[in-house]
Amino acid sequence: MIKLNKIDIEWRIIFVISILLISALYSINIMIKDELSDVIYSGIDEQLEVYLNNEYSKNDSLTTTEVEPILERYNQWKAIIPLLESHFTQRVFAFSIGLILFFILFSFIILRYLTSPLKTIAKNVRTISKGGTVDVQKKGVGSVAI
Repeated sequence: MIKLNKIDIEWRIIFVISILLISALYSINIMIKDELSDVIYSGIDEQLEVYLNNEYSKNDSLTTTEVEPILERYNQWKAIIPLLESHFTQRVFAFSIGLILFFILFSFIILRYLTSPLKTIAKNVRTISKGGTVDVQKKGVGSVAI
């Protein structure tokens, strides 16, 4: 005899949905992080750094005063990139966790709605198997009544 337990059905389905969501959002998280890294690092031109260092080392006072702020700004940008990556990765991760929790809650509510007729049927079958009677409530009108 199959024992239908409301927690068993709902939690098994929610567990499967959770695993699917976590794996999907994890791969999306990695994809976004890689894309972000590509975009940020595309703004760094290593040839520019070599050129600026060569111009700076010429010791020409006019060139030095022009190149120094550019080189400093370039180095600041390179230094802030890991912080930007970390910040956006944490934001995407937090959003993913929120999305997972939302979908788990949503699926739990939907599953309770979908499995309630099965629970009623299982309860009625157990009552009938023990020799009891069951009061069946009709929902609907005419030939579509359930």
